[in-house]
Amino acid sequence: MWREATDEIFYPNPPLMPPLQPQPEVMAELLSRLGQSTRPVFLVGRGIAGAEEKVIRLAETVQAAIIATMPAKSLIPNDHPLFAGGLGQAGSQSATDLLQMADLCVILGATWWPQAFVPQKIPVIQVDRIPENIGRTRPCVTSVVGDVSYVVEVCLQEMPQKDQAEWMELIQKRKQSWQKRIEEETSPSAGMLTPARLMSALGTLVDPRAVIVLDVGDHTLWFERTFPLKQQEILISGKWRTLGFALPAAIAAALNHPGRQVIAIVGDGGFPVTMAELATAAARRLPIKLVLLNNGCYAMEKNRMKSAGLHTLGADLDNPDFVRLAEAFGFSGYRIQKEQDLPLLKEMIAIDQPALAEVICADGMLPHTRI
Repeated sequence: MWREATDEIFYPNPPLMPPLQPQPEVMAELLSRLGQSTRPVFLVGRGIAGAEEKVIRLAETVQAAIIATMPAKSLIPNDHPLFAGGLGQAGSQSATDLLQMADLCVILGATWWPQAFVPQKIPVIQVDRIPENIGRTRPCVTSVVGDVSYVVEVCLQEMPQKDQAEWMELIQKRKQSWQKRIEEETSPSAGMLTPARLMSALGTLVDPRAVIVLDVGDHTLWFERTFPLKQQEILISGKWRTLGFALPAAIAAALNHPGRQVIAIVGDGGFPVTMAELATAAARRLPIKLVLLNNGCYAMEKNRMKSAGLHTLGADLDNPDFVRLAEAFGFSGYRIQKEQDLPLLKEMIAIDQPALAEVICADGMLPHTRI
């Protein structure tokens, strides 16, 4: 038995923190290096929230390619001429290539630095309001502890407009090549649905301001690679390590943002870890929508085993009927097995009640799979 709390909030809101302002000599060093760079790249994370427009203006001023961590991808218009995509196994080839060619990387409010996909000797400047984040993953030539919005504003006031036509042309060529590749990967086919095709189709249906919660698994990689993000808020497990994260997180998101669309994307390996929470969502009649990719295995691990020439013992799954299971908990259930079934996703998202769509799909290997 539960009841809504009606008493007034007892504790006052915490005081507003003033913007952290770095020392003038540190800002001078940042401006000097940024001014000398001819092939700059910005790597932005969730820490730029609230300052994204300033970050874009600064990138346009110094003509820097913009790479984003997964939670920050929706903060930058994905069709912006300077946006190169994500970084890492699920990221874009254009982002990896441009970072390899760059002569400076400015990290703004991010800690993501996947060692296998980054150059080893590129000079790095890191800007973060949290001192402990500076240098966590990479030594920096300049460390700026300060409010990202304040730092970027100072740079905008001090930096002249740069004209780096050769670098701009290179950015566009890499972007166009990557976009063509993604269009090929996400095109409809007569065979089994691929994760790439599913993410592309789902991206046309999800509300631009929805909360999208990602569990841990192969689907997370395909999501970043091919989902066309708008302004959605992305919630992920830190370091992608917590199987079963998505369903409880989706419940929390729905409780905190009533009326806002909440989509959870889960895999058949991670979902069973917390699937008992279907009962919680059903009891509260939370209209969360689960898109469950069923490829019959722990695909991320299975494909890494294959890449290493190992036996894939333990990677395959013996799954239940997820549709009937969801219905037993009080969810509406849908099964999608081929291209012609994709309209069911639109139907599922539209209903005002909890629902799950089980998508039978292939377990193809992500092109960037590493051991």
